[in-house]
Amino acid sequence: MASLLLLLHLLPPQPGGQKSPKISASDAVERLVVFHKSCCSLEEHLRGQQGLQPYLLAVGRQRSKIDSFYIVMDKCLIPCQTNGSLGAFDELFKAHFVNIVFSPILTMGMTIYLKHLIVEHHKLFKFLYSHRNLIPKHHFMIHYPSSIRKIGPLLHMWSMRFEAKHKMFIEYFKNFKNITKSLAKKHQMATAYHWETISIKENEHGPLKPFSLKDEDVVNKEMLQMISSGDVFSTSWVRVEGVEYRPGLAVCSTIQDEMPVFCQISDVLLVDNTFLLLPKQLFTETFDDHHHAFRIVQSEERHLVKKT
Repeated sequence: MASLLLLLHLLPPQPGGQKSPKISASDAVERLVVFHKSCCSLEEHLRGQQGLQPYLLAVGRQRSKIDSFYIVMDKCLIPCQTNGSLGAFDELFKAHFVNIVFSPILTMGMTIYLKHLIVEHHKLFKFLYSHRNLIPKHHFMIHYPSSIRKIGPLLHMWSMRFEAKHKMFIEYFKNFKNITKSLAKKHQMATAYHWETISIKENEHGPLKPFSLKDEDVVNKEMLQMISSGDVFSTSWVRVEGVEYRPGLAVCSTIQDEMPVFCQISDVLLVDNTFLLLPKQLFTETFDDHHHAFRIVQSEERHLVKKT
């Protein structure tokens, strides 16, 4: 266990981060398991947090009496489903495991760490659930590190969309005499039915109602000229080429300096058979490695997006 804990803090640093010096196993345990008295505020602990690696926060009145565990990732608390220490460690290992398996770029050292992580996970699983047997998926996990070294990140070989395609055959396939012919015939009939029943309308929208323009809605002269040239209506949703847009939805409007620029739709307008999205600008701060998402900041800046 101590050797595995030490591996957690020997991972490569995050992009742009400082290199972490090697530490002892005892220091790794102190960094991975932090005690917090239940009478103290959790928000104060998060404000003083430093470092990027996930760790366990043990909350209780005494070190010997822990009431609950949390996984702390990027100043956010993720409650553990179990109150036991081994179960909490199991959830922490899964957090590291998912972060590695879904990463688009991996180093050789991370594949070695993943190998030890899988071994420790299987040992903890058998210890916690001694009456349960390991299933084939647990065995497949053993081959992940070697497969990554041979064919690259597993994210590029994900078959989720192919599995979703099987749903139609699983639900409606009943003939097992000539499997390949039955599959082809069912798929051909389903495709024909889809194209016969699909809507041929390029643009669809919800109920329309008159839209009154406010001073703060005027973002530029182009918008003012377009809106003043005809009647303006607003709608709760619009579907353009199969993509649906609604007020409150955040969309990517452009790419600047290799970072996406997002905006949040406040109104969907219709002017002379032209759909206009009136969004609020969102500023992209950075990419959050732990949550695999972009961190954004709201603003009152507005611009016009045309959808035809």
